[in-house]
Amino acid sequence: MCGIAGIIDFTGSLSRIRNIFPMTKRVGHRGPDGEGYLLDTQEGLIWRDHSDIDHLVSESNSITNDVIDRAMVALGHRRLAIIDTSSKGHQPMSIKNGRAWIVYNGEVYNYVELREQLKGRGYSFWSNTDTEVILNAYLEWGEECLHRFNGMWAFAIVDFINKSVFCARDRIGIKPFYYYFGNGLFCFASEIKQLLVLPFVDKDLDIGVIYDYLVLSVVDHSDRTFLSEIKSLEPACFLKLSMKQGRPNQLVKKKYWHLDTRNKLNGLSDDEYAKRLYYLLEDSVKLRLRSDVPLGTCLSGGLDSSGIACLVNKLLKEKGSFENQKTFSSCFANRTCDERAYIEEVVRKNKVNNYKVFPQVTDLLNELDAFIWHLDQPFPSTSMYAQWCVFRLAKENGVTVTLDGQGADELLAGYHSYYNFFFASLFSKGHFGKLFREMSACRRLHGYTLRHLLRRLLDGLSFQRRRNVIAMHNRARTWCQEGFLDRGSRASPFLNILQQSFIEYGKNRHEQFLNKLIEMFSSTKLPSLLRYGDRSSMAHSVESRVPFLDYRLVEFSFAIPDDQKIKGGLTKYVYRKAMRGVIPEMVRCRIGKMGFPTPEVEWMLKAGEEIRNEIDMISDRNTVFNVRNLQMELNLYLTHSKPYDFLPWKWFNLVKWSHLYEVNL
Repeated sequence: MCGIAGIIDFTGSLSRIRNIFPMTKRVGHRGPDGEGYLLDTQEGLIWRDHSDIDHLVSESNSITNDVIDRAMVALGHRRLAIIDTSSKGHQPMSIKNGRAWIVYNGEVYNYVELREQLKGRGYSFWSNTDTEVILNAYLEWGEECLHRFNGMWAFAIVDFINKSVFCARDRIGIKPFYYYFGNGLFCFASEIKQLLVLPFVDKDLDIGVIYDYLVLSVVDHSDRTFLSEIKSLEPACFLKLSMKQGRPNQLVKKKYWHLDTRNKLNGLSDDEYAKRLYYLLEDSVKLRLRSDVPLGTCLSGGLDSSGIACLVNKLLKEKGSFENQKTFSSCFANRTCDERAYIEEVVRKNKVNNYKVFPQVTDLLNELDAFIWHLDQPFPSTSMYAQWCVFRLAKENGVTVTLDGQGADELLAGYHSYYNFFFASLFSKGHFGKLFREMSACRRLHGYTLRHLLRRLLDGLSFQRRRNVIAMHNRARTWCQEGFLDRGSRASPFLNILQQSFIEYGKNRHEQFLNKLIEMFSSTKLPSLLRYGDRSSMAHSVESRVPFLDYRLVEFSFAIPDDQKIKGGLTKYVYRKAMRGVIPEMVRCRIGKMGFPTPEVEWMLKAGEEIRNEIDMISDRNTVFNVRNLQMELNLYLTHSKPYDFLPWKWFNLVKWSHLYEVNL
């Protein structure tokens, strides 16, 4: 797990290449174990690294300003050593003939099997890294190599023979890749903050993205970021760029993997579905235990993290490990946010070592600048602070790799809001008997009234969903009219995406449940959760692995029938069945859900004065907020004249972010 950076300059204004050094150094937290650079100069390739490798094309221990100013291509890398921790794993890395060089962030877990395939095709290897496997796989199969990888990745390969650049991001978007393309330059990085060191990148805000964040609480839904000139490479996409002279240097983007929801797996019994899920999940966890450094598990006490912790324990014991697994948990004195009873049950059954952290609002405020700085873009809730604390706890206890339960809720309908769309699908398809049984089961399990259940059904039906979109537009107009947002902020990229896609009443009018799953997976929920997980883990130089997001599990989850996800009023039905005898029954049968919660309302009321001070500091030149109206609205929250929602935090967070990133609102 690492940090990458690159600059390709087509203009001849070659002094701009020197920015590769501050770009790379800015993400030292992503890679404390190594720092390396490659420069393509008129004299040839110059490579510098903190190692004694001597078989590469050329090497220089001192890169002078004169050399930098003659460079056209620059790559930078910070390394967190996970696989083959020797100096052979340092990057930028090349094969022996120096044809192609790579900078790479991620893990391809099936690198062992791929290396054997490539050896059979005549390739030789001098390291035990997955990086070298990726590079040789690209040379053998070209862009088709991406279909052979199982893991998480963001990489760039510069092919000096074919004069091309090939960049790719994993299928689900677990690892980040940001880029700038303009003014005769192509620049890329692992984090947005790296691109902001470039003097030629303007810090102009994307007002539409800010609108989506403030009004709809949606971010990371497309290639757009809070800064209009910086783009995100979408999941399952690659970029190709020609460096040949005399050719237009156009950036070609292509999606190489699609989630095919037409490929259905029907006709199996409940037991058969559960067995297949268990096999895929166990194999996914087994692959993600490949590591040359200590690993542990994040344990929230929920179904997903508990299942991962129990499977890790089982597999380690089968390998003959005598060390107890380390697990890491976030707990609170506020019992509404505390899951210690479930955590302790998993710990007791598996005899694992458990380390706990108790986040406080004072801790959040004390390190808020660092927290916001590392997360790269504003975020609509404090809940991810608990995750931040858990990763720090893991690092403090000697763990460099953690396994997490992220993704299961989006794949297997873990949120209670999914009931709305499950009911709607049953109604639309005329399955009234099944609908009655499911609503009755929900009433028994959760204590819902009939009126509440009918409201959920109506909310999930397509005509109600249209009304929700209209309501969102009306809310936007209200915000503008009341002066919270500038009138130019009305355009919503997300609503345009939603209205134009099949997710919103398109190809499958009766598939409200499936459409909602796709929306949460690809647009509204999972992409942001993955950003929070990546930045929070890497801020503490920890690699976070997510077994539920193995692409085989993703394809399986979208292929199985709806009633394998919700059945008898239970969410994640097939997973609960698959984990019988693995997860303690107290956890497996729980119907409540928390995740990594924080006492949001309590914290924000305590931080009221801090929020007020930040809002007061907004420049009069801002283009987003009407400060006077914000102050009045905040006062209503702090005096309990208006029920709390997430708006105060979103204002506060956006303002703090703008100060830290030196962006004018």
